Amino acid sequence: NILFDYTNRAKARAYDFTPLSGVANSTTVFCNESGKYSVYKSDRYGFNNDNKAYDNNVQILMLGDSFAQGACVQEGEDIASRLRDWGYNTINTGMAGIGPLIELAILREYGPHLHPKKILILYYGNDIYNLGVEINHPLLIKYLDPDFSQNLFHRQPEINGFLTNFIKTRESFFSRNLVNYKNYLTLFNLRQFLGFSGTVAYNKPQLNLSSYKEVLEKILLESERLEAQLFFVYLPGLKDLAGESPVKLREEVLSIVKGLQIPIVDFFKELKKDKDPAKYFSFRMDKHYNAQGYKKLARLIEGQVLQINHQLRVGADLPQKN
Repeated sequence: NILFDYTNRAKARAYDFTPLSGVANSTTVFCNESGKYSVYKSDRYGFNNDNKAYDNNVQILMLGDSFAQGACVQEGEDIASRLRDWGYNTINTGMAGIGPLIELAILREYGPHLHPKKILILYYGNDIYNLGVEINHPLLIKYLDPDFSQNLFHRQPEINGFLTNFIKTRESFFSRNLVNYKNYLTLFNLRQFLGFSGTVAYNKPQLNLSSYKEVLEKILLESERLEAQLFFVYLPGLKDLAGESPVKLREEVLSIVKGLQIPIVDFFKELKKDKDPAKYFSFRMDKHYNAQGYKKLARLIEGQVLQINHQLRVGADLPQKN
């Protein structure tokens, strides 16, 4: 993630801005957890959307990390694409590896230009820990000031140039370091994929919980400024569903959300009802959801957030697609 690449921070200061999206209108190779790489064409602002979505009123704006972005499934199988197929014009601003403070920043930068009616925060368990990194970023912390903005909506050519240069720099680095012999000898990447690289011992981050509440309050404030209704979507991992996750912050996080009176869409509860929730994960492993899992989540969002507001439909008689 470019935001946390220490070799690039001096350049970021020189540019006096930090990009929050990807290169626009570019073929983007994402990830592979199903045996086939996820590839999509980024939109005019570097996110994973069809550009046509910007030509109509934006009904839903999605914030989140790789799950929102549509990690490891094919183009059209992500949550936002499903919702658009079913008649709800949705803009997905998800980016892999980001946390709550960057989500606040993205909402600040793009929300006022999109005028969404509803905003969805897709929360996954590592978001609290991502926030612990983000609050130490000298520019990102400025987004706690409700008047701060980088005006990124109108700076996409600069963003494209900055990111293209960054990518070329990293390509040059990897071309000179084709093999990390330690990782090669220990099969680190394969072990990590299979879940055998060791268990991280997390401490409960009380400070980050208080910081999370502050950031969530700011996101709620931004939503109210936009006159949009905010929803919190809780995403579980497979280990969460099995009660094996080392990170146990679900109840603490949901308590914060309830205290702010933000409606909750709980995918954890939905998957717990299923006799075989592992079928919604690629190769039945604790990774991202597969296409079936993203579709089930999109249906839950439709049922709890959208179907009760039929005026949001692009066409009242539009049939739902499978």
